[in-house]
Amino acid sequence: MTAALLPFEQVKPTTSDPRRWSSSAMTPRRAPAELLRRHDAQRSLIAFTEYTFLRYRAAHHHRLIAEQLERLLTGGVDRLMLLVPPRHGKSELASRRFPAFYLGHHPDRHFLSVSATADLAADFGRDVRNLISSAEYGSLFETMLAADSHAKGKWHTSAGGVYCSVGIGGVVLGRGAHVILIDDPFASMDEALSEATRKKVFLQPRTVVAG
Repeated sequence: MTAALLPFEQVKPTTSDPRRWSSSAMTPRRAPAELLRRHDAQRSLIAFTEYTFLRYRAAHHHRLIAEQLERLLTGGVDRLMLLVPPRHGKSELASRRFPAFYLGHHPDRHFLSVSATADLAADFGRDVRNLISSAEYGSLFETMLAADSHAKGKWHTSAGGVYCSVGIGGVVLGRGAHVILIDDPFASMDEALSEATRKKVFLQPRTVVAG
C-alpha cells in the first residue's frame, strides 16, 4: 500500500510547540518544508519517529535498528533478531513506533506484540493505539482505529487490521499474524536462567504460528 500525502491544510493543529506546525501558524513559505518532513516520515522509520516524537534524537545505532525493521516492512527479511543492550532505545523503535508505521502502510494486516508481562504488553498496546489516534499520524497515513476500538491490548483498524499485545503465557492460540514481535520476553535474570521459562518463551510464538 502506498500512503497518500495529505495537504497541510487538511490537518488540525497538533501542538503549541513553536517547532511543530499548526494550521494557524502554517504559511505558504513554511509549507514545502513541512510537506518534505511528511514525505520522509512516510518512508523512513527514523523520520517517522522524529516526526511523531518531537524530543527524539537518533543516534547511529538507532538508525541501524530502524533500517533492519524497515526490511520487515518491505519483505527484505521474514525473521529478525535485535540483540541490543538495555536502555538503548530498542523498544521505542520496535514496540512503539514500528507497529504504527507498519499498520500505516498495511492497515488491513494483523500485528501481534508479545512482552514479558501482561502489564508491559498493555503499555505498548496503549502507546501504539494513542499514536495512531494522534493528529501527527493522521497527517501521514490514512490508517484509523475502528470506531469501537478502545482497549489497550487488542484493537482494530477501520480497514480490518488487528493489533494484539499479550504477555508471555497469555492466550494467543489461533491468533495468527503477519508480524509477531517479541520484546524482552524475560522479566528478570532469574527467568532468563530458568530452563522451564526459556522453554515456555520458545514455544509461545511456535504455538501462534501453528494455530
